[in-house]
Amino acid sequence: MGGITGSRVGASGACSAGWGSVGRDVGLVETAPAAVLLLDSWVPHIDISKAGNGHPPRDGWDIHFKVDASIKDGEDGIGALQCDVDDEIAVVLLQFFKGVSVLKAELLAIHSAMNFASQAGYVVVLIESYSACKELPYAWGLIQFFYECLSLFSKFVCCSVVFVPRSKNSVANSLARCARVLRCCKRTILREVGPLVTTT
Repeated sequence: MGGITGSRVGASGACSAGWGSVGRDVGLVETAPAAVLLLDSWVPHIDISKAGNGHPPRDGWDIHFKVDASIKDGEDGIGALQCDVDDEIAVVLLQFFKGVSVLKAELLAIHSAMNFASQAGYVVVLIESYSACKELPYAWGLIQFFYECLSLFSKFVCCSVVFVPRSKNSVANSLARCARVLRCCKRTILREVGPLVTTT
């Protein structure tokens, strides 16, 4: 991670048994020109491919997620919803944190979907987010976590993270609110959490 240095501070994630590195400490880092270039290249759309002529079509995703974050009074929830499949099998990822910024919460939501896709062996991934990630170049304290996200991208043939309007992301928003209100860390299916979402 040439040129990037800094001390580590404890993240305040409330889940001790999350998945992947979502709950790990996040370092405060100094900026470097290479980091600026990487950040600028990531905003607002990511499409990283290491495939050649055999690259699958853009609508041929192995898995498709919508993600969001919900923040209120220092408590944060993130929700990720698998799309384009029946409620009986649609994966839902919920996590609860304390004291993270809006931007970090949104990155955590994206990271959770990427991490699930990587662990499950999917290689062509679409993630839609109503996100403030365009602000990332000014949030230098998140660069190390951003690099963790980039390292996950290398595991995919193609991974796109794209902006979706809030009006088209209501279910993911409700899931994130549910995770925050119920302080819930859970991987489940949509059918199991549907009633909870409608009451929170």
